[in-house]
Amino acid sequence: MKKKTGCIIAVILATTLPLAVGLLLTLYPPLAVVLLMGNAQLAERNSSGFDLEGTVTDDAGNPLNGVTMHVTFSRPKLMDFNAPDVHKDYRETVNSKFQIRQKRFTDVQVVFFKNGYHLETLDYKSKGAVNVQHGIRVRMAERQTPVANLQSGGGQVWYSIQDEKKQVCEIWLSDKGDVKDYQKKTIDSGAQPESTRYFEFDFKRYENGKIVYGSQYNSKSYYHGAPCPVAFIVRFHSDDPDDGLFLLRESSPDITQEDFDMRSNTAPETGYTVREIEIPMESEMDVEYFARRIYVFLKCGGHYGKAEIWPVRITIDDKEKTVTAAGTSIGISINRTPGDRNVTAW
Repeated sequence: MKKKTGCIIAVILATTLPLAVGLLLTLYPPLAVVLLMGNAQLAERNSSGFDLEGTVTDDAGNPLNGVTMHVTFSRPKLMDFNAPDVHKDYRETVNSKFQIRQKRFTDVQVVFFKNGYHLETLDYKSKGAVNVQHGIRVRMAERQTPVANLQSGGGQVWYSIQDEKKQVCEIWLSDKGDVKDYQKKTIDSGAQPESTRYFEFDFKRYENGKIVYGSQYNSKSYYHGAPCPVAFIVRFHSDDPDDGLFLLRESSPDITQEDFDMRSNTAPETGYTVREIEIPMESEMDVEYFARRIYVFLKCGGHYGKAEIWPVRITIDDKEKTVTAAGTSIGISINRTPGDRNVTAW
């Protein structure tokens, strides 16, 4: 009896399932388009890849050794939900010659850097076939400005609305006035950290202290049914009135980290009047990276430096439809020598 019932069910499914799927695709053609495009793009992605070979020289054409090569691959995940991460990267040291081989990725960026030389970046795409590029010549020009004696650090700092706690990035100077260390600490949201110089992350708030959230009519600050803060605040604190931030290209969202490192070698002498930066939420699709990066010079205890700031994540309680926490990354480099405005990284 059980065997007969199972056969009947199998026959019914075999008969009705294709009809149901066909009816669904007929009534809702966009779904058919999505399925067809997804399969085509998946096949295209799986046949993509890179085969790159080349040499690295100085500006005069002489082979250059001891060059760090940072390679980043990426691809669209599409409908392949079981696929590995859509990004892959590695770093290695090359001596004049380099070789890169990788399958199943559609984009690659290769960054070459070496102390005393300007960055060089290569970008390639692959569509449906392995992109073969041999005989690539990378010329690296020597910097005119020497690399500064920088103390670098930072990290992600979080603000937990749920636990009423926040993280700060403290900047510590030694007794001699040198930049000693950066420390990330978690404290209560209303508490003050031990250091008098630090970065903190917060949200835009009303005068009564409550966070300003977006509404469902503003998709840029509404995600997965949860209203998100309309803007994020980064504050720099110091007990020295001469300390502060100098915003670099605040109105240019297309500036890259490479631009910042290559072109921003000398910090301004004056103009450090900013202590608070408001970063509006801009992305409608992805809260992993939902706001532009901000680049600043900073003055701290007579030292000059620069920093890169960007909100990186929001966490949401899907059941309660509320934001529970958010965070930002802060990368800081400060010249260890007081008064030296050279902030050349490499």
